[in-house]
Amino acid sequence: GADPDDVDPGVAFLAPLDPLVWDRDFLRRCYDFDYVWEVYVPAPKRRWGYYVLPILFGDRLVGRIEPRIDRRANALRILDVWWEGGFDPLADERFVPALAAALEAHRRFAGVSRVTLPRTARLRPIASSLRERLADSRTR
Repeated sequence: GADPDDVDPGVAFLAPLDPLVWDRDFLRRCYDFDYVWEVYVPAPKRRWGYYVLPILFGDRLVGRIEPRIDRRANALRILDVWWEGGFDPLADERFVPALAAALEAHRRFAGVSRVTLPRTARLRPIASSLRERLADSRTR
């Protein structure tokens, strides 16, 4: 079999009712990840957003992403992304390609033609790298 260290880790967006995230105490204890599904939290009281998904990279929960499927714009809109403390998305060269692949899979699942990313200063470096990767994937 393949050596696990030779396999590039993938990225997955975990749904709020995914068995891995269902047990919030387990997440805190094992992953040091505090997750609250804020869909039922009044907007002014939300810390993250309406429908924020944990980002799994390999065996680590590294952040949160808030995607929206915008049928009118024919796009998967990423409203925001937040990284867990100590995680630098550009430090591991395998992360950006894995995140781009996950975004592309989500886009295809949604049946839309493009992904739009936030244009905030905080996310500019990774968004730039992702835009290049996503543009490349559509030409294949």
